Amino acid sequence: MEPTPKFPGKPIEMGGRQFVVPAMSLGLIERYWPVITGEVMKDPAATDPRFFMGKCAEFIWEALKRNYPDLTLAEVKEMLDLMSVQTMVQAICEASGLVQKKPEGPTPATPPPTAPSPSTG
Repeated sequence: MEPTPKFPGKPIEMGGRQFVVPAMSLGLIERYWPVITGEVMKDPAATDPRFFMGKCAEFIWEALKRNYPDLTLAEVKEMLDLMSVQTMVQAICEASGLVQKKPEGPTPATPPPTAPSPSTG
């Protein structure tokens, strides 16, 4: 059984387990800003996809540690796959207010303006 999360956040499944992804701490945002913004791809080591995946896994692990302090980096790496990395980074950024979740389904149409009612004078 997972511990009760210390911080509120976004519920998400990773590797068959349920997690509550909390908002990032300011320290985490500062340390991982290059990952969040994609600047890490300018690093010469980024030509090796393992470098970028490793940085993303560390970022996800650090964010989850706020609510799951016993979770290890090795466990996170085993639960992640190429599809879930992007989902997890997006969930962390949404929980932190850095990006807004796109509305699901069709965008509601704007109702036509209503004509002014005739005055009864």
